[in-house]
Amino acid sequence: MAIAGEQIRNAPRVISLAKDQDYYYYFTEKLEGENLDDYLKQNSVVRLTSDRLISDVFRAFFSISNHQFWYSDLCKKNIFVLRSGGFNLIDLDSCIPSEKPFFYNGRTSCEYPPLLKRFAREVRNIDLDIFQIQGVCVNQAEIIALAVDVRCSLRIPMDSKINVLHTLLMQKVRQEYIDLFSSLTDNKPDWVKAKKLVDIIVNVMP
Repeated sequence: MAIAGEQIRNAPRVISLAKDQDYYYYFTEKLEGENLDDYLKQNSVVRLTSDRLISDVFRAFFSISNHQFWYSDLCKKNIFVLRSGGFNLIDLDSCIPSEKPFFYNGRTSCEYPPLLKRFAREVRNIDLDIFQIQGVCVNQAEIIALAVDVRCSLRIPMDSKINVLHTLLMQKVRQEYIDLFSSLTDNKPDWVKAKKLVDIIVNVMP
């Protein structure tokens, strides 16, 4: 696992790594808290911490990208709510080298990436092959989807959520959404545009 030894922001420190045949096992510092999925089951609203959540996950993605990786399994079970405050992205063996294109890493990684396909079809009138898109482009789309999801406290099934996310983005931040996602569907990641859109979402969405 090449990510071992790297200093990733807003992620647990990897202490050691072991290999058994074709399997890697990594050991990280102990974190006190619980994953976001469990936290949300006990707390109906994360309004007071949603700004920090979005910011911390954005920093983790940006740091992973700077180390020439992308993250293949963003889901609420892989976002850790720290008792000390703040959030960490866990499951670091989901970091994939940048040269490898996007793929679905199990069912949990399927929640947000379809937003790219929905945008491409509705706004650009193209049938996007998401498996030809760079993982970092998908990660930037995912952080936007996550930002809207947690800011609006959406409690709807996965198969309905993409429609709601697309509609909210078109209604609230249309131009910035089109600017960023046009770049992403052209396979051109843009962290500046992504950060700008994240900041606007935090300010304009409830």
